[in-house]
Amino acid sequence: MRGIGDPEGARTLLGGGLYLAPIGLLGLTLGSLTRSTAAGVTLLISLTILVLAILQLLPQRVANLWLTIAGMQVVATLPHSSPWPGFLLFTAFIAVLTAAALLTFCRRDT
Repeated sequence: MRGIGDPEGARTLLGGGLYLAPIGLLGLTLGSLTRSTAAGVTLLISLTILVLAILQLLPQRVANLWLTIAGMQVVATLPHSSPWPGFLLFTAFIAVLTAAALLTFCRRDT
């Protein structure tokens, strides 16, 4: 039985926090871009959950590039795989969206 002392267990636990923090930032970013809390929450749920059903129709190599699937690789404990390229893609996408939201906020609300 695996536990928190196991390297994969510790990585999964730490990876969960590393995944959920940018997801929260994504929700804040989407709310700022749309200027609506309801629209931000709706877009966040659509991007993280509903699109996954559509991605099952695409080849696995293409589906792995979607931001939430790429970010969830940091939580998965697959043998002989590195989670960091997918997590880097995930955080880069969120950083670009956050920069766009900041630019939009500064131009629109000041």
